[in-house]
Amino acid sequence: MIRHWFNTHHARKGNPHWTWAVAVVIFIVIAWLSSAGKPGDAQPEALSAGAGSYVASPHFAAVKAGDRQPLHGVPFGDAGP
Repeated sequence: MIRHWFNTHHARKGNPHWTWAVAVVIFIVIAWLSSAGKPGDAQPEALSAGAGSYVASPHFAAVKAGDRQPLHGVPFGDAGP
């Protein structure tokens, strides 16, 4: 749309301002569709058998909450020597 405006404007065949309005409407529709999500997203997906065993782990709640424990006694962010 905007390219059409520039091509028409520089060819001196007029000044089609309607292209800007169409571009704005298309942009708003794209933003609305992007925020709408996929159909059926409101229902949670069923867990597979493999994922169910991880969710049943007693450590799952801590990991989900972001409570990370250092591995092998090395704190996070410490790259070592």
